[in-house]
Amino acid sequence: MAEKVRFPYSQQLFHFCHKVLCQRDPSRKIKDQEVGALLGLESAECSHWKNGRKAIKSIQEIYQIARALSVDPAIVGRVAQGELSSQQGFAESYGYCGFALDPLRVAKAKRDVFCQLPSSGDLQHSTAFARLFDLDLTEVEKKVAEIHKRIHFLAPPLYLPEVVMHFAGLTLLADPERGPEAGVACMHGETQGASARIVFSPRQQMDAQLRFEIASCMGSYFLPPSRVEGDENRKVLHDYAQHRDAVRGRQFASHLLVPTPLLLAELSQQNPAADYVQLLAEVFWVAPALIRRRLWDVLAAQK
Repeated sequence: MAEKVRFPYSQQLFHFCHKVLCQRDPSRKIKDQEVGALLGLESAECSHWKNGRKAIKSIQEIYQIARALSVDPAIVGRVAQGELSSQQGFAESYGYCGFALDPLRVAKAKRDVFCQLPSSGDLQHSTAFARLFDLDLTEVEKKVAEIHKRIHFLAPPLYLPEVVMHFAGLTLLADPERGPEAGVACMHGETQGASARIVFSPRQQMDAQLRFEIASCMGSYFLPPSRVEGDENRKVLHDYAQHRDAVRGRQFASHLLVPTPLLLAELSQQNPAADYVQLLAEVFWVAPALIRRRLWDVLAAQK
C-alpha cells in the first residue's frame, strides 16, 4: 500500500521547482538532487521532500527558493500554502510571456529566405512578406471586438462555452482519453478557419491557465494563418510562421478574456490601496500575471 503523502503542498512545491529548472535549461534532464540543492538538502531529505514527507513552508525557505530560481516569492509562497498547484505556479511565472515576436527568430527567418530562396528579391519587397514580420494587433483587436459584440459580452468574466455556442464551426471537447499532461490541442478541418475542434482533458481543472490555453487555441480558428504564397516559401518559413501564429494566439486570448474597455471600467472601481491586481484577476477569472500584462499594454498604449 502506498504511503500517504503527509505534506502534499510541499510536494507540489518540489514539482514547481523542477518545472522552473527545466524551463531554465531545457536541453538536459534535471535531477532531483538539483531541486534539493536549492535548499542545500542531502539526497535523503530531497527524496522526502519530493514524496511529500518533508514540509517546506518557512519564510526563509520560500525566499531562498525564490532567490535561487529568480521568481516572485509570492508565487512560491502560494504554491507552498496550497493556493496554487505546481502547474498554476509555473504558469504564473512563465505562462504569460511570449506576446511579441522573437527578434532572433525574425532575423533567422529573413536570413533563411535570403539564403535558401534563389528568387527571394521579389518576395522580400512584397507586402505579404513585410506583414509576415510585423505584429499589427489591429486585426486581432477587430476580430475580438466582433466576437464580443456577437455574444453580447458586457461584463466579465467571459465564458468560453458562450463563444462556442455562437460559432457553429467551433467545438470544445473534453476528451476522456486525453491525459492532463497532453495539454490543449486544436484540430482544424480540411480548410483552416472553416471548422476547428479544441480538445482538453476532463481531468484538467478549468482554472485560469486552462482558460487561457483554450482561448489561445481559439485564435487559430478566428485568425488567418501566417503564410506567403508559394510552396517553397511556406516550407522555408514554416517554423517562423508557427511562432508568429502562437504569439498572435496569446495576444488574441489576452484581449478576448480581458478587453481594454472592461479592464479600464473595472480598474476605475478598485481601491488603489487594495491588491487590485488580484481582485481584477478574480473578476475576469484569469491569472494575476495576465492582468499585469494587460495593464502594462493599456498604460503603454496611452503614453
